[in-house]
Amino acid sequence: MDGPHLNLPLPGEGIRLFHRRAAVMVEQREGHVDGSGGVTRLWARFRDDLRGGLSAESLYVLLMTPAFLTLHAYLMKPRPFRRFFAESRGHPYFEFYSFVWWYVGAGVMLLALPLLTSRVLVGRRWRDLGGGWGDRAAARPLAIAFGAMVVVAIGVGFAPEFARKYPLCDLARTDVRLFIVYQAMYGLYFLAWEFFFRGWMLRGLTVDFGSGAIWMQTIPFALLHFGKPMPETLGAIPAGLFLGWIAWRSRSFLYGWLVHWGVAGALDTSIVLREWIQ
Repeated sequence: MDGPHLNLPLPGEGIRLFHRRAAVMVEQREGHVDGSGGVTRLWARFRDDLRGGLSAESLYVLLMTPAFLTLHAYLMKPRPFRRFFAESRGHPYFEFYSFVWWYVGAGVMLLALPLLTSRVLVGRRWRDLGGGWGDRAAARPLAIAFGAMVVVAIGVGFAPEFARKYPLCDLARTDVRLFIVYQAMYGLYFLAWEFFFRGWMLRGLTVDFGSGAIWMQTIPFALLHFGKPMPETLGAIPAGLFLGWIAWRSRSFLYGWLVHWGVAGALDTSIVLREWIQ
């Protein structure tokens, strides 16, 4: 005789429905904010997705690039200077001081602060970021191009669009001493500019992106030319790539600084001399 047969029922529809609802609740809890645990998981997913495989230095540079540029635009340009010191608008050199504010402010926001935070957060020093003279032989193509760029700068100075725009400070057109001081401040501005893009940004992104950092620093560099004559803004794209390549090969942004400052100074000087002679 067979032993007792246990006829266990198969799970019914109610049990299957229960399991489906439980699975849905788990998915909702994992995919949406549901209490402190859900917030923690969501934050961890957000953090991990954004970080990917990037180094701490790349994350720092990518985060602080828009931050430094925004602070510079909103606090250190001539327009905020006019707002901050509106009671002094009657001063004869008020406009000139607004440009001193701009150029010195660039030294603070685009050079001093990036250098300081880079030193503290990732241990980078001035020379690590291209502050030395590096490989001089690698910078020779820039020296050859400098002569051609000066000729082009003097030539475009005859175009009304450029003659009206430069020098950016109108008072610099009226007095030799002011013009010399203005050009010195211009040099500080371009030092900060080249350090930021071809030093701090380029070197900071090199570990993860290699020579791709040349392309990455060119994007904000070109975009910041908006508001200038269109040929200059479009020309900033190949110029940014070329200057970035020289800085990459020579391990120095100082060559680009001298050329950038020299070409801009040649443009200003050619326009002002022509006005004074006439």
